[in-house]
Amino acid sequence: MADSSVFQPPVAPQIRESPAEQQALNQPDSRRLESLIKDLTIRVQDLEAGNQLKKQAIVDTQAYITDLKKDLNWIKWIRFFAVLFAAAYVISINLLLGYLIFFLPGYFKSFSPYTQAMFIIAGVSSVMGVLVTMLNGAFRIYNERHKEDYLPPNLQAVIRILDAAQKSADIK
Repeated sequence: MADSSVFQPPVAPQIRESPAEQQALNQPDSRRLESLIKDLTIRVQDLEAGNQLKKQAIVDTQAYITDLKKDLNWIKWIRFFAVLFAAAYVISINLLLGYLIFFLPGYFKSFSPYTQAMFIIAGVSSVMGVLVTMLNGAFRIYNERHKEDYLPPNLQAVIRILDAAQKSADIK
């Protein structure tokens, strides 16, 4: 066996630069440095613009949420009064029919059978018509109320701002 100390691994030759060459390599080119500073300045400005767009999107979103809360509050009151009116109408028509049939039987029986049937059918169908129309209109969902609008205007503005912020953030 051969001794491993006899066979030394080859050493790569080292190139020695003069001190002037080392100083030149350590100092960046002033033009390159200026262009780097300009690029960084542009990127910072783009980030600031994107940040402003994001702030505007937050403000618009908060305004949209406030409008939605007001809208929901109005919808609650509309529904309350619609139910109240429908209940009052149903009770009044049923009381009128009950009063005619039970408390004025002579007057009610003085009508022809067709007229009596007409009073009962008109009362029941008007109650059903009012109930269906009033409650269906009051309890429509958001999409049914705004079916002619693709998106509410506030939400369209928020989406535009977020798209612009996304595009400005992607600029490199």
